[in-house]
Amino acid sequence: MPNRHTHNTAAALFLRLAEASPAERDDALAAEPDPAVREAALALLRGHETESGVLDDPLSVLRRKRDEAEARIIGREVGPWRIVGRLGAGGMGAVYRAVRADGLYEREVALKLLAPGAMLAGGEWLARRLTAERRILARLEHPGIARLYDGGVSEEGVPYLVMEYVDGAPITAYADAHGLSVRARVALAARVCDAVAYAHQRLIVHRDLKPSNVLVGGPPETPDVKLLDFGIAKLLDQDEGLTRTRAALTPAYAAPEQVTGGEVTTATDVYALGVLLYRLLAGRRPYDLAGATAAHTERVITAEVPPPPSVAAREARTEPPLPTPAAASGASPALSPAARARALRGDLDTVVLRALEKEPARRYPTAQALGDDLRRHLTGLPVEARPATAAYRVGRFVRRHRVLAGAGLAVLAAVVSGAGLALWQAREARAEAARATAMQTFLVDMLAAANPEVGEGRDVRVADLLDQAAADLDSAFASQPEIRLTAHEHLGTTYYELGLLDEAVAQYRAALALAERTDGPRSLETARLQSYLATAYRELAAYDTADSLYSLALQTHRQRAGEQDLQTAAVLAEIGTLRYYTGDAEGSAEAHERVLAIEEALLPPGDPELVLTIGNLAVARTAQGREAEALALFERQVGLLRAMDQPVTLANALANLGSSYFSGGREEDAARVQREAVRLFREVLGDEHPSTAFGLSNYGSTLTALGRAADAEPLLREAVAIYRSASGERHPNVGFPLLNLAKALRDQGRLDEAERAAREAGDLFREGFGADHPVMERVTETLGTIHARR
Repeated sequence: MPNRHTHNTAAALFLRLAEASPAERDDALAAEPDPAVREAALALLRGHETESGVLDDPLSVLRRKRDEAEARIIGREVGPWRIVGRLGAGGMGAVYRAVRADGLYEREVALKLLAPGAMLAGGEWLARRLTAERRILARLEHPGIARLYDGGVSEEGVPYLVMEYVDGAPITAYADAHGLSVRARVALAARVCDAVAYAHQRLIVHRDLKPSNVLVGGPPETPDVKLLDFGIAKLLDQDEGLTRTRAALTPAYAAPEQVTGGEVTTATDVYALGVLLYRLLAGRRPYDLAGATAAHTERVITAEVPPPPSVAAREARTEPPLPTPAAASGASPALSPAARARALRGDLDTVVLRALEKEPARRYPTAQALGDDLRRHLTGLPVEARPATAAYRVGRFVRRHRVLAGAGLAVLAAVVSGAGLALWQAREARAEAARATAMQTFLVDMLAAANPEVGEGRDVRVADLLDQAAADLDSAFASQPEIRLTAHEHLGTTYYELGLLDEAVAQYRAALALAERTDGPRSLETARLQSYLATAYRELAAYDTADSLYSLALQTHRQRAGEQDLQTAAVLAEIGTLRYYTGDAEGSAEAHERVLAIEEALLPPGDPELVLTIGNLAVARTAQGREAEALALFERQVGLLRAMDQPVTLANALANLGSSYFSGGREEDAARVQREAVRLFREVLGDEHPSTAFGLSNYGSTLTALGRAADAEPLLREAVAIYRSASGERHPNVGFPLLNLAKALRDQGRLDEAERAAREAGDLFREGFGADHPVMERVTETLGTIHARR
């Protein structure tokens, strides 16, 4: 008979899983390391599924208590959110469906309320880390990642997180329910790799990838993939041991280094992606851990080599058969186990087993590399996971070009005969893996400084970590210029996104110098870094330097890639923005018109880049004075963005649409959309971001025009303060909210203050843009209206 602790734990597990899907039950039971608890919970679940039995009355009591507890939660307010329903439960708390309690705007979200017991004695530290992590995760804007909207600590002192609500099913359940083919499952997995790689580039490691954290919705023809719970396990871990973190990871999807308490890196996520891919393709996980103790689980994961997915698929008995590879989705003839095994044998076996290597350095170096290999398989190209032998490459060539292969085989065989090419490629692959591992180790060491136990108990800022990494970089990789180049580029991008522009310039300059030495001054790699550096200089108002760098980059792209190329279009778009900054409205419109033509020829109608270009051209049209055309473009852009998950881009578009409404005399419409823009900027980027200042300045200007100058003043002062802090006291961007503030002060009769603000704005514009910039006319006009009221 189970003891009281086992019974209580099993009962709690049962209540959590009683209404869960079979896949969620399977994952949760596999994550429970105590066999006695697992068996007791399983017995309760089996009894629950029968029509009657001796457990009916006790279960009724347990379920009534659970329902009573849930009834107390439903309707409760947590921060600005009201709980309206329950979505599920996790090891550290429950997830609820919630809406805004204050009615400020409508949004349905998933609110994860952490259990008080999860905090132990570290509640204050955890709340502080939750706040810091929330700001980092809010920067993730990827269509494959569920956005983090909000977070904090409830009145009871319990941390909570507010995430995007995703209407979908776990990826394995979705694939099985829709009978997806092998190809469709591989394509889904490649999209998951893209999202994980995006997070890794921003120094975020998931550490708990599993089907329930990858939801898929929509029709099989256009599935919508979303990753959930980035960073949560990391926040809750104060130690990396298996026993203390078993609620924050799932052993069935855990890498060897996780179950042994080793160093967790991006390679840990690559391993979990391998397990996920194995389950998607073979219909089962690589290891059978049912009933396993923690010690046995560790031994299996660290020592046993799983069978290839094709072997597991042939032996699988419980999973439904997959449709034929000929169909991407929908109903199709079912594959027998033997046919299913043949579909997986070869490349897919090799790809999956490489991701599942015991040693992190032997796995794919990045999630992106795994995703790229999956796409190579889908397009018939050789996968990198297989040794690049001549026979293998010839085989892939034949499969992709059956008609041409007969005539070309003799020539191709002569070219690749001998082992020299294969040996050279193997050396290159090992060198690339070594570079990736070295970079990974460097980044992990940098992130380790953020651990309060390692970092002397201090709250380390992201900027502090970047500064230390930048100082150590060149000495750490003195003999490895390729690694130094990549690291300088990533540091530059991170500095730029944090608004630390001088630091970004220094890192981009270092990367560019290395690229010019290793790849040459006219390479596409050099051109790409010239464009990055130019953008940083542009934001520092060093317009001549930016113009020179953009010109070099554009010339290289046109020579190497041609005019009809997306990278060429990207450089043209940046040039169009520079022309706008310097008052050249015609040049800006010309550049963005060319970009739009290229993208309309190469991209689908709703592509985010194309939607952004529509807005850029609208801004240029406004500067040209072609207001009707600009308004039509802005409305088109906002309409497209409302159907997308791009809140920052939508906020910018709304702010611009508001300015267009304002210019057309539609002040009430302008205020409506600008208010929405400010709300989105604050929600996603925070109160200190320059984009928030941009939105505040536009909204304040509109309120002044509506006769509400007193309401506008605090918003405009906030915008000025944000720009000063983010861009510098003398940056010309400070002048825009200053000039709007001058108008608000003027309309309140505070003419001396208004004149000082207008004159300071003029000085900033003159220093940054030059005395002949068109914005100087606005300064002169504002000063004239101030003097007219004296």
